[in-house]
Formats: sequence, C-alpha cells, structure tokens
Amino acid sequence: MTEGDAPLLKLFEFLVASLCLFLIDEDSPVLPRRMDVFELGVPPGGRKRQTWWSVSVTPPGVEPREPRGVENALLILCKLLTLRMYIGWKVVQLSVSSLWNCTVRSASVEKLVVRAGAVELLINIASTEYWPATLREAAAGHLMHLAEEWANIEHVDG
Repeated sequence: MTEGDAPLLKLFEFLVASLCLFLIDEDSPVLPRRMDVFELGVPPGGRKRQTWWSVSVTPPGVEPREPRGVENALLILCKLLTLRMYIGWKVVQLSVSSLWNCTVRSASVEKLVVRAGAVELLINIASTEYWPATLREAAAGHLMHLAEEWANIEHVDG
C-alpha cells in the first residue's frame, strides 16, 4: 500500500468500526463465565469421598446459534486478523477489539471465533514485534480470555 491508498484504508477502518457497532448491542450484559464443573467426571479421591466435587451440577443450556449475517460478519473480522501490512494496524486492532467484545457476551460467538482459527491468529499478532504495543496487548488479552474457557482447549489442539 502507498500513500495514495490511505483513503481506501480509512474506508476499511470505517467498515470494521461499523461491523463492531452492528455486532455489539450495548444493552446486552457481559455474561458471567460459566463453570465447567459438570464436565470433570469423577471427583478427586473417588466417588465415595465427600467433597464439593460430589455435588451434582446441571450443565448450562445450549446457547442458540447466531443468525447467518452475524456469523458472516464475525468470520470477516477473523479474516482481517490475517492482515500483515503495518499500515493497516488500526483495522487489525479494531477487529481484535470487536471480536473480544462479542465473545465476552456470547458463548456461541466464542465457539465460532475459536473454530474459525482466531487463536492462532491472535498468537501471531501478540508475538509479532512490528505491530504496535497496544495491538499486541489487545491480542494477548483476548487470548487470555479465550484460555479461561475449558471447552476452548479441544479446539486449539490442547
């Protein structure tokens, strides 16, 4: 990209910011992290030992699938994480921030983003020195959020 491409780059920044506004409903609360206790199977010490692990916990309900338009918009944001030109770092940062905001609000969005390969892309962004520190820190923060969910580990070869 050259200086002549600056208007095109600003258009992409505007489009990504618009996607963010489309995807994030400010009235929707950030959901508390769900507990994966029900997935742990046998408690430490065996079933006969009385521990807090022996308390039966019902699994959370299955989160509904996102509408197709929302899924497509999220996949576009994931694809923008592959951008490697320094001049487009704001587009990448807006994409990281938008995806992070979406994943904290919905488990189904989080699952879609992880399955789309965002974890590897975020690792690449966080570990690439030519990106600005703010972008690398945002990518690392989003990674830490995704690592908090036990169910994500199976999707990142864990």
